[in-house]
Amino acid sequence: MNDPSNATRTRKAAPVQSEVPNRWARALQWIAGRTSVLLVLAVLMTLAGYAGRWHWFADAMNHTRFHLMVGALVALAVFAAVRWWRWAVFAGVCFVANFWTVWPVQWVMPVQWVMPERQADAEGPEVRVLFWNVHASTDRWEQIRAVIDQADADVIALIELNHALVPALQPLRQSHPYYQELSRSGAFGLGVYSRHPVHWVKTGGDPAEIRGTINAGQAELDIWAVHTLPPMGTANLAERNGQLRSVASELAGDVRERRGVVVGGDFNITPWAREFRTLVQRSGCRDSRDSRGYQATWPRSLGPLGIPIDHVLVSPGVQIIDRMVIAGDVSDHRAVLVRLRPVGGR
Repeated sequence: MNDPSNATRTRKAAPVQSEVPNRWARALQWIAGRTSVLLVLAVLMTLAGYAGRWHWFADAMNHTRFHLMVGALVALAVFAAVRWWRWAVFAGVCFVANFWTVWPVQWVMPVQWVMPERQADAEGPEVRVLFWNVHASTDRWEQIRAVIDQADADVIALIELNHALVPALQPLRQSHPYYQELSRSGAFGLGVYSRHPVHWVKTGGDPAEIRGTINAGQAELDIWAVHTLPPMGTANLAERNGQLRSVASELAGDVRERRGVVVGGDFNITPWAREFRTLVQRSGCRDSRDSRGYQATWPRSLGPLGIPIDHVLVSPGVQIIDRMVIAGDVSDHRAVLVRLRPVGGR
């Protein structure tokens, strides 16, 4: 005869199944469902970027390559957690496509692994050059001065120099007495200021360009400030790409003549865009950002989550000692400071 008390004890001893794992599983399923929608959008943006040379909106998708790469990697982890393997493969393909375009070797591997010649010690003085888009609406010298004092640059190129800011720059003209100013009422003024005597080669144009040559020890160094059009609209896209081709052609001639050249400014293009890679390849110059980190410059408010559209290229006869970005409250761009040493050329 069965003992009822034993049955009762048996029922009490049976483990109660916890609902916590099920809640986590449902939450992950919910997250994975939303992630799949975002992944489809990321794939469409990735594909659109390949058509950037033909349409300005597709070109804008190239700005997000780094973010799409990171997002696809996160999606891959989410899908793997819920064992949605087909979606995981889909995310992996999106990651690889953007990884290949961004080419992370530029910001992961140590400098000496990628460019061993940069470690060679070279004789000659160091030249510090600052390129900064100060924003067309600013006239606040004190905030600009804070960045300039921090940079302690020999040559300073200010992008988007407006008429209202020029009078406030008198202290800069005193500390850097060799200068050219092409102020504009819009966003395409330029000013270049140097501590050392300059032979001005090019001043003017629309958009404006300023180029001058300084004597850096036993070699000359050309400093070239540019600002390309933002590719908003078909006409602006074609104009910006034309500017980049023109810069590439002139730089290629400088390289053939073994001139030491540094060109920088607001290029309004990310370094993994096809047109920028073409600029680097055709000119024979190097991107100073290579292997030195992501270094986002715009918009400043996003910090490291922004995009790098302010660039500095140097010819083979110029050693890159260091490159960094400096944030200033006055502008939506971070400034780019490069430490250089001419090691060859004229």
